[in-house]
Amino acid sequence: MAEILQSEKYRLYDPKHNGGLWISRDYSGGPVWKRDPLHNISHGATAMQAARFYYLAVTGRLVAEQYFADFAEIMSNPGIRHKFVKGIKKSNPDAEIYRKSGTWKEFHADSGVIVDKENGYQYIIVALVEHSKGADGLARFAAVVDETMDSMYKSSK
Repeated sequence: MAEILQSEKYRLYDPKHNGGLWISRDYSGGPVWKRDPLHNISHGATAMQAARFYYLAVTGRLVAEQYFADFAEIMSNPGIRHKFVKGIKKSNPDAEIYRKSGTWKEFHADSGVIVDKENGYQYIIVALVEHSKGADGLARFAAVVDETMDSMYKSSK
């Protein structure tokens, strides 16, 4: 995984540009393989590299195009209805959400691809925040972004 993230082809982790996506242990809390060389954390992401990850995935350029169905299945049907899911479902209950979120102490992150099949558009959304009420802020942020995207789409018709 580290080789793919750091490869010249994907550049999802680039130490010359503040790092990016870093995964150094499984999510069950197993031992750390190798911490992020820049930030000394076991899991990390920058907003730019998270957005690039989704862009590569939805355009069929992430590892192999045939894996997109697996990606979509893994990232769909969020088990926890908070952060982006809470905000987007409030403004657009029928939207499909493919996402990954994370929380550590007061750091909150959410990212994903939002698909509105009824209106025929999709977009990538990523946010990282450090605040004790960050999860609530991300929900409000997502609702505003989704309402804005919907309004832009409808006004362009």
